[in-house]
Amino acid sequence: MSKTRILVAEDNPSDRALMEKLVQRAGYEVDCVEDGESCLEMFNKNSYGLVILDFIMPKINGIDTLKAIRKQKSPEELPVIMVTLKQKIELVRIAMKNGVNDFFVKPIDPSEFPLRISRHLLTFSPEEITAKLRSLSFADSSSLNRNIQWEIARQNLAAFPFECKGIKVCAVLPARKSPKNIAKSSSTDLEEEVTILGKGGFLWNIVWPRHRKANLELPRHTLNSDDEDISELLREDG
Repeated sequence: MSKTRILVAEDNPSDRALMEKLVQRAGYEVDCVEDGESCLEMFNKNSYGLVILDFIMPKINGIDTLKAIRKQKSPEELPVIMVTLKQKIELVRIAMKNGVNDFFVKPIDPSEFPLRISRHLLTFSPEEITAKLRSLSFADSSSLNRNIQWEIARQNLAAFPFECKGIKVCAVLPARKSPKNIAKSSSTDLEEEVTILGKGGFLWNIVWPRHRKANLELPRHTLNSDDEDISELLREDG
């Protein structure tokens, strides 16, 4: 079985070398480039499981690189994480509106970096989904931010929280059906009725189904303001 390949675009040589080493140490293959133009060239030539982008890069910046990637791959199909020093809130919102999955804040924490990557590469088989549904009993959306809670309620859905491999996860299901009944569905029907959200770091993301657009629409234009740690992303100069 081939290893997942990760693409890193970072113009700072020391940060790029550190990320390359940490990705390899975590057991993944990695390609590293120093600007957005080279990133898009590599992206169009190879298949990647995750892309890591610096905000500020020569030739093509991180936001424009993200926009180009999103024309081909959705946030569910390909997680993209942006690496940043603290940024103005407008830039963070632009990144979220254009489908970024999460953020790393510099300086890179060598212990946290590999864990965050693995959280965004979390996968489920239909059999694992079925087994987990059988164990869920109580709907509770309180761990999700207010925007996602509102969207779930608007779509007449219910959220069932659980943990998987040390990360917070929620199964989002039709409110009118119990998890145990949905567990009896075929693999195709599971993908129609179940969306799995995972919290990789700052943001919640859809982690199942991966290969196609999920039925649940996540709001991507607002900050997850319920998180105490979101201030780590933001500069204080207005």
